[in-house]
Amino acid sequence: MGRTAVSIIAGFALWTILWLAVNTILQNAFPKLYGPAGDPVAVLLVGLLLLSAIYSVVSGYVTAAMAERDPERHALYLGLVLLAVGLFVQIQNWNLAPVWFHVLFLGLLVPGAMLGGYLQATRSTPASSDDSFDFTP
Repeated sequence: MGRTAVSIIAGFALWTILWLAVNTILQNAFPKLYGPAGDPVAVLLVGLLLLSAIYSVVSGYVTAAMAERDPERHALYLGLVLLAVGLFVQIQNWNLAPVWFHVLFLGLLVPGAMLGGYLQATRSTPASSDDSFDFTP
C-alpha cells in the first residue's frame, strides 16, 4: 500500500512540476503568446496540450517503474488522480481558455498515463525464449 501511494504521488509531483515550470518559462519567454489580457492564443494552447500529453506519459512511466507489481494499474490510478485534480483546476479556470482546450486537456490525462504505464510494463517484461536469438553454431 505504501509503495503504491508513493509511486502515484511521485508521478503526480513530476507532472505538476513539469507543468508549472514549463508554463512559467513559456509565459516569461513569450509573453505575446499569452495575449494582451494574459489569455493564451490557440497555437500556445495546442502546444500546451501536447506538453500535457507528454507529461502524462512520462509520469505514468515513472509511476509504473516505481510500482512493485501491476505497473499498468498504478499508471491508471495516477491518471485518475490527474483527472480529478485537473477537473477541479479546469473548472476554476474555465474562463481562461476555450471549451475545446479543457475537454482535450482532461481527455488526454488518463490515456497518457496509461500509455506510460504500458510502455514501462512492456519494457520490463523479459523476452520469452521464443523471441530470443541463439547465436551458437
